[in-house]
Amino acid sequence: MCDCPHIPGNYCCFKNPFKPVTHVIFDLDGTLLDTEEIDREVFLELCKEFGKKYTEDMHELVLGTNESAACATIVKHLKLDIDPKEFQKKFQEKNYKLVPDAQFMCGAEKLVNHFFNQQIPMAIATSSSSEAVKCKMSKKKDFFDKFHHFVCGNDDPEVLRGKPFPNIYFVAARRFEERPRRKQCLVFEDAFNGVVSALGAGMQVIMVPTPVTPYEKWRYATLRLDSLDGFIPELFGIPAFDAPKPPKKVVIVKGPCKPVIDPCEGFDENAVEENKVEEKEDPCKEFEMQNAPRKETDVKVTNY
Repeated sequence: MCDCPHIPGNYCCFKNPFKPVTHVIFDLDGTLLDTEEIDREVFLELCKEFGKKYTEDMHELVLGTNESAACATIVKHLKLDIDPKEFQKKFQEKNYKLVPDAQFMCGAEKLVNHFFNQQIPMAIATSSSSEAVKCKMSKKKDFFDKFHHFVCGNDDPEVLRGKPFPNIYFVAARRFEERPRRKQCLVFEDAFNGVVSALGAGMQVIMVPTPVTPYEKWRYATLRLDSLDGFIPELFGIPAFDAPKPPKKVVIVKGPCKPVIDPCEGFDENAVEENKVEEKEDPCKEFEMQNAPRKETDVKVTNY
């Protein structure tokens, strides 16, 4: 039994390996809402119309990417006889009718309500388009009103490269009023492309992968969970679920001010603007090469 005051229950440790955070950023599809299965079924149906099979490998390839990129990838790899934009239009016609009724992922409501009650600012960084997000929010307004802002990677003018590039998380972090440092942001993701994006932005990322996601795809995450229900707030300096609500913050503004510390902490936007990030044919592949697989005996996986 561990006696560490910040780790409840039967978790043994000598030192908490995680850093305290002040802000939280969620992916949407597959992390907060169970829309991934809806997307899969729609893609499966559309590909079948062209006599092609939408496989699990293909689904893993497009998981976490924006809608336009996903449709273009499917058309290209399966050699479908249709323009990618037309294929995307067909996808939207079917998908947008179904997503308003998507269920919450296990633990999503409890976790978001806890962060909201503890006054932890939250944002959503999704690869979906703003139109798709409106459809998904349409029957869940009370839930999504708890978020400070949304960044829709498919059509946000400041996000010129979607996941797995880190741009979307740079944008999400700097739109918080407090302008937090990257290391102060905790990301929740379900897809490998999203994990690579968040790590590239210098943030800690918790991955909640699907049961069939291979070890090679989640081993790079800061922490892997089977569901959001398994999250322990104290590990990241956040009050426990049974902690009382803090008093409301009083913000006193004394005139215009400028942050003393660059929130991106060394990220020179003049030298490396989002639209000037070095092109990479496959950032996921490059990420895997930089983090070359080690022997299984040398791999230390932190999983509670």
